[in-house]
Amino acid sequence: MLSIAFNGDAEHWPKTQMLALDSFSPYGQQQRYIDIFNKGTEPFDVTVKASEPWIILSKIKDKVSLEQRLFVSIDWQSAPTGTATGFVDIKGTGWGSAKVKITSFNPKDKATGFVEADGYIAMEAAGGKVVNPSAHSNWQEIPGYGRAHSAMQSLSTDIDVSMSDYKKAAYLEYDVYFYSTGQFVVHTFAAPSNQFVPERGLRFAIALDEQTPNVVDILQHNSHQDWQQSVRENIRTLTSQIEVKRPGKHKLRIYMVDPAVVLEKVIVNTGGLKSSYLGPVQSTYIK
Repeated sequence: MLSIAFNGDAEHWPKTQMLALDSFSPYGQQQRYIDIFNKGTEPFDVTVKASEPWIILSKIKDKVSLEQRLFVSIDWQSAPTGTATGFVDIKGTGWGSAKVKITSFNPKDKATGFVEADGYIAMEAAGGKVVNPSAHSNWQEIPGYGRAHSAMQSLSTDIDVSMSDYKKAAYLEYDVYFYSTGQFVVHTFAAPSNQFVPERGLRFAIALDEQTPNVVDILQHNSHQDWQQSVRENIRTLTSQIEVKRPGKHKLRIYMVDPAVVLEKVIVNTGGLKSSYLGPVQSTYIK
């Protein structure tokens, strides 16, 4: 008896009628899958067909005993420009056939920088460049630190310094390209740290382009339970917001406020970020 599931969701057809894979982009995940499985005891015949020639399906066996995985991708050379939709029709025994909606977004404009795809932009902290460095304010890469290949640490010759004027502070700058607009949450992964300077937090600031930066304090929530969690996970995840008023190229900037901030990863959630322990891999970068 035919049943299907996809996207790693617990729900499956025919229990759910929400049959759609996440949208495809030439800058995002290039292959998604549909699991076809047997809810009965007898093998059954299955046929699959794409409604559009630009929807590419992997080969599967004609008969399903337990389960098979069908991979779906897009032929970007023939996919229509802009947003296009089609479906994959899966026929077997039992409840007839299931139609899974496929959506592709094939932009016509030339993107540069880290490109939004799959509902987010993800960047390793070292993926940006250091701008406006000085003896009192700088950023330096720490190779091999953290969950990925490196991290970026804010530095100063004076441990007590705090850059209250962000225009004088060194900052990390990332070239980013958005297709979406609106208020978006920025997730910043920082190394855990104690409050080693009394009566002061451990801060940095985030801004898009020339917008006024939002100050983020790593130690804002610093109870004993917060510390235990940060040690268990070896990370602190901070959230802030930016506003993207127009699609296209922008610059995301992270300003030094206090020294000894160590950042590992930055993710802008434009509506599709899924929960995970390590977060998504770095987004596609185009020069």
